[in-house]
Amino acid sequence: GVDVKKYSDPIDTKLILKFLDCPEDVFILKDEDKFFENKVYQHQVIRSINILKGTKEKKDWLPKLLKLTTHKNETIAQNALLAYTGLPSQLIPCEDFYLISEDTQKSNKIREAAFMAFTFGVQPSIYEKTHILVADILDPRWRTAVSRIGDIGDDFSLFYLKKFEETFSKKLPKDQLDIFNFTLKKLQNQSQLKLTKDCLYTILLNGAYMDLSCGPLENDFKAWLVEFLTKKSADEEIKKIMKQLYKEIDQNKDEIKAPFGNTNARIKLYLKPYAE
Repeated sequence: GVDVKKYSDPIDTKLILKFLDCPEDVFILKDEDKFFENKVYQHQVIRSINILKGTKEKKDWLPKLLKLTTHKNETIAQNALLAYTGLPSQLIPCEDFYLISEDTQKSNKIREAAFMAFTFGVQPSIYEKTHILVADILDPRWRTAVSRIGDIGDDFSLFYLKKFEETFSKKLPKDQLDIFNFTLKKLQNQSQLKLTKDCLYTILLNGAYMDLSCGPLENDFKAWLVEFLTKKSADEEIKKIMKQLYKEIDQNKDEIKAPFGNTNARIKLYLKPYAE
């Protein structure tokens, strides 16, 4: 193919990124408008946000991107929030974004974008908070939550969503039902795959955090887990994985300290009947 770089001027990244440091009042350029160099336009800021996602200079500009997530121009704020879905998960301020998503004074599109960004972070409560929203079909974050469960969900997610299947088939508007059914099908296909040690650990880690936090899905998870592990342990290969995980769990460095205990000890308790 043709190397277009030979025929185009290099992009001055810093020159473009300067628009991340924009004032509260920005202008929207319409086709018939005259462009003024002393004004900052919405499209310039959004272009800066998009360029930032692909640059190696992210860290220097991240404080400015974070500030834009609460900009009074909602299109800019929405784009800034969604930009975090393409950044390393450890850079996402999960609590801040979750609080924005909970703020009923914010518009629906801002709440939805904030929740989307939240779900891409590293925070032990993400799993449960995403699942909880399934029951509230009027919540503006519902579509995002159900879609993201298709990405971060597991066998428990399939069990949990199936509890709503009959009711939703009768009461959900078509656009929401399509999202729900797509995620359900995705989880069903995933459940047919062979259970790996990493997948089992993730299921138990999410469950242990819900359990030790006394979260709203604690009882649902514990009731489901016994049947799930009993069924899976009939497979000798999976039972071997359970024993291996049980022996290794004390050395696990990804342990999470929950309000009422630590996840390593709780996971070990879950696996004990099948590993000894």
